[in-house]
This record gives sequence, structure tokens and C-alpha cells, in this order.
Amino acid sequence: MNSFLVLDLETVLDTSLPPPPKKKSGGDVFPPPPYHTIVAMGAALLDASCRLRSAWIVSEGRDEFTMLAALIAFLNAKLAEGIVVTIVTWNGRGFDLPVLVARCLHHGLAWPWYYETEARRRYSAHNHIDMMDLLVDHGAARPYGLSLAAKLIGMPGKLDVNGGNVQAMMDAGEHEQVRAYCVQDVIQTAALFLRVQLLRGALSPAGYAIAAEHLLATVEREPRLAPLLPLIDRDRFLITGGAAELVHEASAARQTSRRGWWTKTWGGKTT
Repeated sequence: MNSFLVLDLETVLDTSLPPPPKKKSGGDVFPPPPYHTIVAMGAALLDASCRLRSAWIVSEGRDEFTMLAALIAFLNAKLAEGIVVTIVTWNGRGFDLPVLVARCLHHGLAWPWYYETEARRRYSAHNHIDMMDLLVDHGAARPYGLSLAAKLIGMPGKLDVNGGNVQAMMDAGEHEQVRAYCVQDVIQTAALFLRVQLLRGALSPAGYAIAAEHLLATVEREPRLAPLLPLIDRDRFLITGGAAELVHEASAARQTSRRGWWTKTWGGKTT
């Protein structure tokens, strides 16, 4: 039995550590993983059919140690139940998972799930699908952000907040706004995951349609996601109209005649 856990972190600087390095020119560099204290951990759980079951902030209102312990306990419990959990991220190999590892190291938390096999990590989709890494072939192409990827599939992408605003928001006591932003990123990452699974052939067009409608229903119910709703291009996200017909024809071709579909759709000469 399988499930997918979409994760997204919001962080601020750990001021208990020495100041992070700066560029030779004197400007700031993006701090290495140990400097990032987690202030919000967003999660969404999808079943084996990629239907969204729940989306939440892990250990909402609690400290970093409690968030990390909750994540580890969740993964261990699923493992004990025989449920294979695949973590889904956007740039998780470059940021989220190294931060989780560094902060577990900081707090003295054991995370054997992560180290069980090397395949969980780089150059593999075994128990971790980093969609950015997947879509740019592990750096063969230039990487791009979640906001642009979300816009490709009809989601709005970032609204009026991005990761660079989180420190100032936390300093101003805008904790709820940070959590709302985190959940919005999580749900758009989950939406993108559905399309990536369709792209990979891991989800049929019919399965995608069901999962996409399921996700939109969650957006409609969750107050923190309300700002996304009027900005979603439902036709593009649900693949309605001519594009949907083409996708369904391509799927049907796998069950009937690939040669016939090729000729009809492309006008190509078969051999």
C-alpha cells in the first residue's frame, strides 16, 4: 500500500549560529542548510491514486523540535503499517531535505528512514520525488521555480508572498500569514505532482481528472486556500476541451492501435 506526502518548509535564520558567509563583494549568499530554522512545515497526504486526503501545518504553533519529531513519528508509523510513503517536493534535494537532515542533527533526532538506502536520495525517485530535479533531468537543463511551474498547469503560483518575505513576516508576528502561505505552496506542489504523474504515465487521464477535481474540492473548503481559488485556470488544470480529447486519444492508443492514432493525430507516415 502506497501514499505520497508533499512537504514544504518555511524557514528563518538560526541566530544562535555564527553569521552565515558573505560574498567577496560583501553581499549576502543563500545560507547553507544548518542556518535554516523551520518555522512552518506544510504537508499534504495523497493516497495511491493521488487523491488528496488532507493538507495541514505539521504541529501547528509548536517549536521546530516538535515539528521534526512529528514528521519522523509519522513516517515510522506508516512504515510499521506497511504503507510505503513517498515524499514529494519541489527542489527538496536542494533545500527541504538537507534542512530537515541538518536540523535533526542539531536536535539529536534519529531519522533512519532517510538513511535506510542511498536510493532514497540523489538521482532516484525511490521514496522521494523532487519534481524540479525530475523535470530538469538532474541539472541538465536550467532549474526554475515552483511559481512558474504552477502557472504552467493553471495554478496561480506565488501571490504576494515568497520565501524571502518569511523572516520579516515572522519578526512582525504575522505567523498565521506565514502558515497560510506555506499551505498554499503545499497545495500547488500537490497539484503539480498530479500533472507530473500524468506526464510520467504513472497516472491515467481518467485518474488525473478524478484526482484534480478532488484537489479543487479541498481548495474550495479550506479558508487558507481561498485566495488561490479565483486565480485558478480550471480549464487548464482539469485539461478540458481539445487538449483533454488529445490526451484521452493518446491513452486509448496504448490499448488499441498506436499506428492509427499516430496517423490521425500527426498525419505522420507510418513504417
